[in-house]
Order: sequence, then structure tokens, then C-alpha cells
Amino acid sequence: MEVNSGIYRVLSTNTDYNIGGTHFTETLAQHLASEFQRSFKHDIRGNARAMVKLMNSADIAKHSLSTLGSANCFLDSLYEGQDFDCTVSRARFELLCSPLFNKCIEAIRALLQQSGFTADDINKVILLYFSYLF
Repeated sequence: MEVNSGIYRVLSTNTDYNIGGTHFTETLAQHLASEFQRSFKHDIRGNARAMVKLMNSADIAKHSLSTLGSANCFLDSLYEGQDFDCTVSRARFELLCSPLFNKCIEAIRALLQQSGFTADDINKVILLYFSYLF
């Protein structure tokens, strides 16, 4: 993307439907479900209501982790009256999502190759759901 006199122009894009922000949120939600199971000896992955709550909490935590070193996920009465409180560090999140980050890097490399740009030409990469822009 190029900005000139306040006008934005997309220079190149790449779309990968196998990766997006939702995938990062789901990865974190699955981790939270595992932590709940470890603490309470009950797998809530089959409970749609509990998983929606975990997805919402994971999405908030994901955004917090972009600027903070850790994020707290507290869910009042997540399942059968059980409150759930879990702190996730940015390092843990990055480890959990490393396969997704690797897919992002692969997609960015493909975008660089198709566009003729080099990494030195790029100041910022923007991840938009399933697309990459620069």
C-alpha cells in the first residue's frame, strides 16, 4: 500500500483462506479449553455455549497480547457454574500460534515473489482476515 497526499493505493495483495485472525483466536480458545479441562476434569469442547464464551475471551486476549506481555481470561460461570480464570503470556500465545505465523511468513514470501518487491521495500504488513497487503 502506498500513501500519497492522503490517498491510499494497494500495491499488491495475497489471499490465503487457510489463515486469518479467526484462526489465531480459535487456537487460543482451544488452549483455554484444554486449561479448563486440566483444572476441572471436564472437556467443554462439545458445549457450543461455553466455546462461544471462550472464543470471545480469546479474541479479547489476542488483541491485548499485541501490546501487552500477558492477558487475563476470566469467564464467570463458564460451564456448570464453574468460573474460569487463566492468564496467557505473549510467549505462550506465540508458541501456540507458531504454525500460523509460519503460514503468514510463507504467504508474505509468495506475495513478495509475485509482486517483485523485496523485504527491504516493505515497511509494514497488514493482515486483513485472509489477505495480506503492502
